[in-house]
Formats: sequence, C-alpha cells, structure tokens
Amino acid sequence: VDLVNVEDGLSGPSLFCPKHDGSPGNGTWTGSAIRLDLCAEQTMFAGTEYSFSFTITNPSVAFTSPYLKIISDGTTPFIPNLMEKPGLSLKGVALGTDPLQLIVPAVLFSSVHHDNFFTGRSNVVVFSIQMNVDMAIQTVGNAQTGTTPKDALFVIGGLENVTPE
Repeated sequence: VDLVNVEDGLSGPSLFCPKHDGSPGNGTWTGSAIRLDLCAEQTMFAGTEYSFSFTITNPSVAFTSPYLKIISDGTTPFIPNLMEKPGLSLKGVALGTDPLQLIVPAVLFSSVHHDNFFTGRSNVVVFSIQMNVDMAIQTVGNAQTGTTPKDALFVIGGLENVTPE
C-alpha cells in the first residue's frame, strides 16, 4: 500500500518499509488492517506528529464508522489506542467526517403536482425532491490523474406524451 504525504504534516511515509527493509513509503495490507513496519535506521521522535494517507475503495453498502485503533505487533509493546474521530457533519450528514461513515445517497421525499388538467393547454408541473445528503457537482481526481467533473444527476421519467414549451 502506497503511503502519501499530506499537506501541513510532517512526512510520515518515509518512516515505514515493508518488513523493515523494503521500499520506504509503503505499508502491508493484511485484509482488514494495514501493517506499518518502521524502516531500519528510522526513529519516530516522542511528541512529534507524523502524517500520511493511503487510498481505499469504500464498500458499496452503508456503513457506520468503526472504532479504528493502533496496536502493537512487534517486540516493543504499547497500550492499544483508539484513534480520535472528528465527529462533525459533512454535506448534511451527521458524523459525516468520521472515517468510513458511509451512506448510500437516497431520495427522502419526492412529489409532483400541476396547475391544469385540460388537454392541449399549457400546464405548469412542479417537482419537489429532498435528499439524505447534500448534492453538488464535484471535481474528482488529483494532480497525477487530472481532474474530472462528477455530476449530481437527476432524471425525471414518465414524460413521453408531453413536450416542453
């Protein structure tokens, strides 16, 4: 697993090597965890915060943010530590900033009504929709892959027998 530097953080990736002697900036995925072996000749200094990131693919189902913890798996034991979560809303979702707090976007409410039922006449049709998450056009990607706009797209079907004015 490639570890990446993050802005405003002390470089963490260079500290870790698979099996202590592999290529710096890598961790080992074990199926449900990432193993981070300190590289030979590297030191993590007390009181210094090191930061890094890695990319995962979220599951395709809704998921409540799990308790993430750091544990010892080497010759120097330490007390396991639960990682802090932000606990803030994101895009209208409570606790949306918590890692792996996943939802499936859904329509909470939708309705339609009109102001004229006579054939061949002008008719104003009013649609209402309410979502469970803030929806917006986003740009996805990064400096290496480029950016691509990702649409918030809605299609209202069933309008085969009418034409817009």
